[in-house]
Parts: sequence; C-alpha cells; structure tokens
Amino acid sequence: MSFQGYRLLLGLLVFVGLLIDNSISVTPSHHTASLNRSSFPAGFIFGTASAAYQYEGAANEGGKGKSMWDTYTHRYPGRIADGSNGDVAIDQYHRYKVYTVSTHN
Repeated sequence: MSFQGYRLLLGLLVFVGLLIDNSISVTPSHHTASLNRSSFPAGFIFGTASAAYQYEGAANEGGKGKSMWDTYTHRYPGRIADGSNGDVAIDQYHRYKVYTVSTHN
C-alpha cells in the first residue's frame, strides 16, 4: 500500500473513532484491590507502554507539529473526562536535561 493509502486509512480510522459515542463505560468484573501476582496464570508476562504525547508536550515547538491527539483534545475537550490535553504533559521536551542528569547520578 502506498504512503497515500496509509494516510487515507488513518483518516478513516480517526473519522470512525469520532463517530463512536464517548459514553461507553466499562465496569470491572472483579475488585482491583484484591489483585496480586497470584491473580494471573503462571508465566504471565506484565508489560507497560507509553507514548510521546504523554511525555513531551510542546506540540508547537521545534517544528514538531500537532499530533492527532493534540487536535482531538482541543477540538472536543468535553470528550476528555477532566478536559485536559497534552500541551504540557510532563514537559519532557523542556525538561530533558534535568531527566538526563538525574539518571546519571
């Protein structure tokens, strides 16, 4: 698939996402306070993930440009529970020197 095809697919996915009502809620089927390592099968591998959007902020600086989430959170602030956005996030974009120094001490 050509690059243009990927852009079309991404646009379609964003469009479909905007059509879906944001009122869907999930009710846990168990109490999370009772979760511990033995709650999972043997050999279960835990993992984590993060995104630049959660860390960097500064979408309009250094030639970065806005991500689809920057656009979404500004266009539809009511769809975010607390109305927040990633304009600052944890501000890694400006604080990277502080984080770099602290990891070497």
